Amino acid sequence: MTKQTPKIYVACLRSSNLPELVGRWIGVDENTEPEDLAAEIKGVMISAAEVTEEYAIHDSVGFEPFSIGECISANHLCILSKIIADDDPAFCAFTEYRGLNDGDDYDDIKNAYDSSMLGVYDNLESWAEELIGELNLKIPDHIVNYIDYASYARDQENGGLIYTIDLNNGRIAVFQQ
Repeated sequence: MTKQTPKIYVACLRSSNLPELVGRWIGVDENTEPEDLAAEIKGVMISAAEVTEEYAIHDSVGFEPFSIGECISANHLCILSKIIADDDPAFCAFTEYRGLNDGDDYDDIKNAYDSSMLGVYDNLESWAEELIGELNLKIPDHIVNYIDYASYARDQENGGLIYTIDLNNGRIAVFQQ
């Protein structure tokens, strides 16, 4: 199934008092620059009978899993479009969990994701088992069965060293704080 290019419906709020509503669908792909998107939004406002700065985003498609509000900035829309184009459910979940701040850019979010991502697992116990296995400890076979990976993982999460995000596909993404 081909992914749909993200789009927003921009409506001129001033036109709600006019005989005809003014609005337009605008595509926001991963190559869209915030300045270009802002110019397109302004174009919708200029096409109204009275030039105004008042607009709202009344609808969006292709931005799943993100929820697009009426007043989201052009910069944030462009960032979300790039994240969606990466086609990484864990990256989308991380961004949704973290949120977007003024001044953020795609590279900031991607670097934060890359530096805190520990992996995608079936459960937290699988993460702990892999982590301990990577330590290359010489644990005798007759002792390995006594290691409580689930408790270790729970302690790491409860201690604030890691956190998990449910990916809604039976798997979790594990991140370090």
